Amino acid sequence: MKITRLAILITLTFSVLKSQATEFNASLLDSGNLSNVDLTAFSREGYVAPGNYILDIWLNDQPVREQYPVRVVPVAGLDAAVICVTTDMVAMLGLKDKIIHGLKPVTGIPDGQCLELRSADSQVRYSAENQRLTFIIPQAWMRYQDPDWVPPSRWSDGVTAGLLDYSLMVNRYMPQQGETSTSYSLYGTAGFNLGAWRLRSDYQYSRFDSGQGASQSDFYLPQTYLFRALPALRSKLTLGQTYLSSAIFDSFRFAGLTLASDERMLPPSLQGYAPKISGIANSNAQVTVSQNGRILYQTRVSPGPFELPDLSQNISGNLDVSVRESDGSVRTWQVNTASVPFMARQGQVRYKVAAGRPLYGGTHNNSTVSPDFLLGEATWGAFNNTSLYGGLIASTGDYQSAALGIGQNMGLLGALSADVTRSDARLPHGQKQSGYSYRINYAKTFDKTGSTLAFVGYRFSDRHFLSMPEYLQRRTTDGGDAWHEKQSYTVTYSQSVPVLNMSAALSVSRLNYWNAQSNNNYMLSLNKVFSLGDLQGLSASVSFARNQYTGGGSQNQVYATISIPWGDSRQVSYSVQKDNRGGLQQTVNYSDFHNPDTTWNISAGHNRYDTGSNSSFSGSVQSRLPWGQAAADATLQPGQYRSLGLSWYGSVTATAHGAAFSQSMAGNEPRMMIDTGDVAGVPVNGNSGVTNRFGVGVVSAGSSYRRSDISVDVAALPEDVDVSSSVISQVLTEGAVGYRKIDANQGEQVLGHIRLADGASPPFGALVVSGKTGRTAGMVGDGGLAYLTGLSGEDRRTLNVSWDGRVQCRLTLPETVTLSRGAAVTALQIKISLSQSRSKGENR
Repeated sequence: MKITRLAILITLTFSVLKSQATEFNASLLDSGNLSNVDLTAFSREGYVAPGNYILDIWLNDQPVREQYPVRVVPVAGLDAAVICVTTDMVAMLGLKDKIIHGLKPVTGIPDGQCLELRSADSQVRYSAENQRLTFIIPQAWMRYQDPDWVPPSRWSDGVTAGLLDYSLMVNRYMPQQGETSTSYSLYGTAGFNLGAWRLRSDYQYSRFDSGQGASQSDFYLPQTYLFRALPALRSKLTLGQTYLSSAIFDSFRFAGLTLASDERMLPPSLQGYAPKISGIANSNAQVTVSQNGRILYQTRVSPGPFELPDLSQNISGNLDVSVRESDGSVRTWQVNTASVPFMARQGQVRYKVAAGRPLYGGTHNNSTVSPDFLLGEATWGAFNNTSLYGGLIASTGDYQSAALGIGQNMGLLGALSADVTRSDARLPHGQKQSGYSYRINYAKTFDKTGSTLAFVGYRFSDRHFLSMPEYLQRRTTDGGDAWHEKQSYTVTYSQSVPVLNMSAALSVSRLNYWNAQSNNNYMLSLNKVFSLGDLQGLSASVSFARNQYTGGGSQNQVYATISIPWGDSRQVSYSVQKDNRGGLQQTVNYSDFHNPDTTWNISAGHNRYDTGSNSSFSGSVQSRLPWGQAAADATLQPGQYRSLGLSWYGSVTATAHGAAFSQSMAGNEPRMMIDTGDVAGVPVNGNSGVTNRFGVGVVSAGSSYRRSDISVDVAALPEDVDVSSSVISQVLTEGAVGYRKIDANQGEQVLGHIRLADGASPPFGALVVSGKTGRTAGMVGDGGLAYLTGLSGEDRRTLNVSWDGRVQCRLTLPETVTLSRGAAVTALQIKISLSQSRSKGENR
């Protein structure tokens, strides 16, 4: 049976009993010919013709599923029809098992597949205006009652899709003396979705072209893996080449499988910790965050202090940070990502199991090496404020490790966790080595003072302790003494003083080795917003940074700036930067960000060093487009060098419904494909996505396993386009590509009077339908007045007027009538005389 949309202004009944129809008193209409009024579509209250329909399903005041196929079936022996509530629809509602088992089939429906859900406590409501079917269910019937939680029965795995996320950066360095060089960097993720399974492969490519015609290039696939969600276990299964992500053991790359609980599938709880990375750039610089050679994040920053956005909470271990300045110089340091104390609710268990073979050695560590290993770790909420956790690595070779710890919520004193890990290893040449590593974590938020303190005494290891990565490194060096970690910790402190419009932040990171110099990083920043006379919204900041590098050497930096508003969304700033190497930089900068999608700035400065001084000029622009994000920057130091940087970030997603370029997506978070049926230029989510010439657009769908509301920006629609629904709500699993068809109509609009050949008007309530598409273009009002929308040129000769349930006449718009676009049509009052043509044997 053909699937149709329900006609507007039709009401629906859910009772199998025949009810008394409501008659509409036509004499209330202001019409000169009441006999010429057709209200059959309104006269039978609570009735809709049997058939298949597409409706949005709601539970109480929350959306459950959009555009869901719903059957309306007749009841045997009665002049009535009911919504068929199937077992699949009941499963979406998240009812308790005893409620589901108590549901009975609707009497009078032969197949017995329609369940009776209407009772004194529950209701089923239909909204013709919103094309919505709403189930009103008491909370006592529900399995889940958290308003911010959506149960797995309402999650969607999306559609089959291919995707490619990419980040491209090009840097060109042109010195006054010497050879010009160009570097290229491309990294991202390619993937394919089929049902609940997701295939992903991270890739990265780099190339360096020197001025002498020589070039070096490198291509690397850090991870290629297959994963899927297991909602029944609240877990995630991963197969392939990937990195171990563990809260207890150090990360290493391996080929195998991982089964781990996923907290995102649970109701909201305490948020985890994600590392913050900050520093000071001397010029337009490229910042890269990597781990074991794998690029995790890469971006370009302007001169001055920078702070990168939070990275994934799945990252553990030490991160390598590099800053490449516009003159080609590079600074590197490490950041520790140990998590703050983690707790589990009483009775809750979180776990991870992994098995496989490490990947180490060879090109990009792609070679599998012994020993095969099995890893297990778990956290158990033993009591209300106490959690126990531990883990084990067992191998078929010469490495074993075990850990045990406890986490304690101390109330006003904060949260604390402590654990101890033992390792036993047999190194090349038969050397045995056993040792211990101790760790303590602490975190505390002071609500009254606006302070947050996190201390991570991440590790203190004795000389004989070896983590799994250290053991693998020792094997490849034939027992040689590679860097051997001794102690690492991170302290972060933030303080807000609202009454003074001030804030402060401090971070300290230290990484010591038994056989090498330490890597230390310190960062302190102070910020204040103030007014000076008639000048409002001034801001000032001071930052202090110190980096001590493992290979020797250190750098101290002091950066101070003051910003003054310049009109609307513009500002001028002055900054000064000094380091311990005799460098002093003074810069004046103008920034313009009145356009939220495009920002730019220009600056001029003077640099003084021990060897001399020079001037510098730079500028940058960042633009956010529906199909990607672009950025460019340039630096000029007269007599020294010129540099140019370009970058482009974006994604492309393809499904059976079409393909589209879009802005860059975040990791494996879900995305939504919008299909407007060849209607281009429909903006979605505040212009973050716009449908292309084929009517397809892609936008981010928010966080995995959380409801995301995606809206069409109706205020920015093209003048000749209208949509039937402007908000999309869906809950997608990790990595899913959702799909939603939006009824968008593009065409001309006409407001006029319809006249039949004899001068009469079609009856009130008659429908004007496109014979080409079957879409209702409008409804006839009093006196034949009709407002028709979405008309194409071909619709001039294919419009049908229907009443009494059948097509009564076919009409043609006169060629002399100019179809109008947009709001201007409301000013038109066009009288259109139309000839009536009836098919042979057709009744009026």
